[in-house]
Amino acid sequence: MTAFPGLAARLQAVFTPQATALAYRTVETFTAKVSGGAALGATSLTLGTLSSGLSGVQAGDTFAGGAYQFTAATAAAGGSITAAPITPSLTAAMASGAPVQIVRAADEACLGWVEWLEQTEMVAEPQRQRLARVTVLADSLSARPVIGGRVVSGSDVLTVKSVGADPAGTAWSLLAVGS
Repeated sequence: MTAFPGLAARLQAVFTPQATALAYRTVETFTAKVSGGAALGATSLTLGTLSSGLSGVQAGDTFAGGAYQFTAATAAAGGSITAAPITPSLTAAMASGAPVQIVRAADEACLGWVEWLEQTEMVAEPQRQRLARVTVLADSLSARPVIGGRVVSGSDVLTVKSVGADPAGTAWSLLAVGS
């Protein structure tokens, strides 16, 4: 991203001590199907028909809208994931072939700051949303932020609505909303 490497390096050196720890959250979604079914009360799942890129589950991956979480990494072998432990135990049986959408969130540490701009009432949503300008030092993040990405600042999780960059390539300028 750096358009002016010398200038960007000098500006980064000035801003870094003033920046706070943030996290940029990425979310990946994978699909699989239950193999052999899973009974009411089951504490593990066996999955097959894995989507591209899914080489296993990781501790913290979720499914069923976040209601269940995989508790240990379980690698795929022969195109299936066998007996991956979950919590809590299933509250309903799952039929063989039932689709499972697996969600994996990963946080990348970065540096920057959040400026709260205003409080707005979002017409389509009953909850109050806060608008923020988030500045992320470019060298502290491995990839360009994207619309829909998330920035975590303390207990606040903000959804990115627009992405821009300063001309020197020093920082990403994001507009984001959070509640």
